Amino acid sequence: KRRFDAVMMKVVGASRRTIAAGLAIEFLIVAVVVGLIGAAGGTLAAWAITRWLLEIDFAFSVLPVAASALAGIGLALAVGLAAVAGAL
Repeated sequence: KRRFDAVMMKVVGASRRTIAAGLAIEFLIVAVVVGLIGAAGGTLAAWAITRWLLEIDFAFSVLPVAASALAGIGLALAVGLAAVAGAL
């Protein structure tokens, strides 16, 4: 679908840069939303495991959550752009 959209935008005169920027913004928005949902879900799961299975206190740390969310966002952006690179 994204390849088709990229080809159609190219046909009507959009530059490679414009198409890539539009797709990058779209992929970035999706990746950020999914990253936030994943970070919240992972934190909730970690809390539940430490609280109910391990029976220890949960200690939240921002660095691992932020690092994994940023890595996921970067990976999603790279994979998304690589998938449509042929159409650009």
